[in-house]
Amino acid sequence: PFYVLDDRVMSSGADFEFTSVEQAALNCVDLVVAESQKYYSASDPNVRPGCLKIAVGGWSYGGVVMSCLAAIIDDRRKSGGDLNVDLEVVDIILFDSPLREAVTVVTKQEEARVDSSPSSSSVERKSRLPSKESFSDISLLFKEENIDQIEAAPISEVALAHFSKCTEILEIFYRRPQHPVPVLTCPITHVRPRSGAHGSAESGTQELTSGSVSMIGSGGDHWTMLFGSNAVEASGIFKKWHANLKR
Repeated sequence: PFYVLDDRVMSSGADFEFTSVEQAALNCVDLVVAESQKYYSASDPNVRPGCLKIAVGGWSYGGVVMSCLAAIIDDRRKSGGDLNVDLEVVDIILFDSPLREAVTVVTKQEEARVDSSPSSSSVERKSRLPSKESFSDISLLFKEENIDQIEAAPISEVALAHFSKCTEILEIFYRRPQHPVPVLTCPITHVRPRSGAHGSAESGTQELTSGSVSMIGSGGDHWTMLFGSNAVEASGIFKKWHANLKR
């Protein structure tokens, strides 16, 4: 089965309450564990199911949250933590997800130096995230998807506010120390648009896993890669990835 994890900001008008990517990921872990426990409960009580193998993915900020979810599940599984179910993330697919900034900030002193520097490195430090200016074209996406323009205006405002909140916690997330070794071993497929990409390059993805990393190009840019005619190519990539999970 497929599950969509939703923070309900766009769908239900809920407040964006997360103050970190890790907090958002922990919330998703709780949802995954709760759903997995239903599977266990439906099983024969005399026969404990084996390890539940799951694959996760996401676009942009969502992919960053899912990669963090995978790391949390993997850490708890290895340490015998409080998952209450035997879960394993066996594969990840990302769609232009900015996993790490171009400049890695490790210490507070280095962070202060980079923030105060007028050099290009200060600009590069934020280059992984799309700008609010690029976000302004989202109304075109609504038009292409045949969303009524009366509805599109308030949706755009809510989406921009959500984007701003996600950007804030991504900036905080990027300040984490770099792991000496990758935290995951599962393969990762990272789909990036051929133009206007904001996701991490292969080196940023390899920081996350020691497993295989497949970088795939797709049509559109960061905002349009999953919409309109570009959705055909993106869905084809996803179907091929999903088919390989069954092998």
